[in-house]
Amino acid sequence: MYSNFRLLSFLHIIVFISFSSSFAQNIKVIESTLDHIILEFDFRGSYNLVDTLIDGIKYNKIGGDENYFRNPGDPWLPMVNISIGIPHNSKPTFKVLRKDKISYNNKFIVPYPETDPIFEKPDMKNINKEIYSANKLFPSENVELGSSYIYRYTRILPISVSAYQFNPVTRQLIFNKKFLVRIYFNSNALGNRTQVTDAMSKSYLESAVLNVNEAKNWISKPVLGGDSPQIAGGYWYNPNKNYFKFFIKDKGVYRVTYMS
Repeated sequence: MYSNFRLLSFLHIIVFISFSSSFAQNIKVIESTLDHIILEFDFRGSYNLVDTLIDGIKYNKIGGDENYFRNPGDPWLPMVNISIGIPHNSKPTFKVLRKDKISYNNKFIVPYPETDPIFEKPDMKNINKEIYSANKLFPSENVELGSSYIYRYTRILPISVSAYQFNPVTRQLIFNKKFLVRIYFNSNALGNRTQVTDAMSKSYLESAVLNVNEAKNWISKPVLGGDSPQIAGGYWYNPNKNYFKFFIKDKGVYRVTYMS
């Protein structure tokens, strides 16, 4: 069960990175150090707010050049996924430093479709009732720090950024046009780790994160006592075991059969 979970997680990571690269033009690294990073997001001119008719009733949809994804039934709002490298012994937090936004009234965003949004029209019957009946913004924050993951000797933090936030009850739509975010690493330098030289870790960082130069300083492994192969602190990678990497060409659901 654990092996299957790890495999599915890794497939998700591959897809996540492939989606992130297309949004690079909206993001600028303002400052990057060993204890924080400041990112600027500029979505001006990236999206179009348009009207759409469903069963003769007017709703709203947000269009753009890139594909973006939500859970089926959630408000169909653009979401940008990026990644940064972080120290292994850290508990990252963030603060929005400056925000340029505009608010629209009397807007109602359609839900994300159950299947492929390119070919399927929005269905107002298949909505997330919990979200659409709540008098609050979705998402509550326009920046969300995901759960970090380990790839070989690196630690990666996924970040989701929403240009729009929507209140289904008041029908208020907020467009966060341009803003600055500082992400603090809150690193504990006392961690029991040792730096290693690993070409695959460096190559992965160069293709996956925004702060490549700083992240290379954190390529390290935990110091284990004796000859025990046990994994410490939730660090899943063990160089004494074999791992498999699967590359996927198209978005979809895949079944991986048993390999001996």
